Amino acid sequence: MKLYFDIDGVLVAQGRKPANYVTEFLKIATEKHDCYWLTTHCKNNSEITTAMEHVKEVLPAEAIFYCERIKPTEWFHKKSEAIDFNSDFLWFDDVSFDFEKEVLAQHNKSNSFVLVDLINNPDQLKELIKLL
Repeated sequence: MKLYFDIDGVLVAQGRKPANYVTEFLKIATEKHDCYWLTTHCKNNSEITTAMEHVKEVLPAEAIFYCERIKPTEWFHKKSEAIDFNSDFLWFDDVSFDFEKEVLAQHNKSNSFVLVDLINNPDQLKELIKLL
């Protein structure tokens, strides 16, 4: 399965702190699945360095090791442009825009979006490990 990750609000919690259980989450995700960045910090191959610099400022070294296994995506206006709708996937993000929900619905993939809310559920990544 393909996994798509936003950074802020998913791996990096409010206050620029590592999300609780981020290392365990990334370890299982990257060892079992094909993982991709789907974040404003990496909108094409040339921005992979920007994404890595962003996570290196916050996440522990062990989590960075797993982040280095995550591949870039390419998109311009909507994150959904980068998704391979012909595959099974999960998209982890803290924001769900109506126009992206519509694209997911058009492809019968609404259930593939996983809303991460670390503000109200700081241990959510521990719970999400079950999906992996």
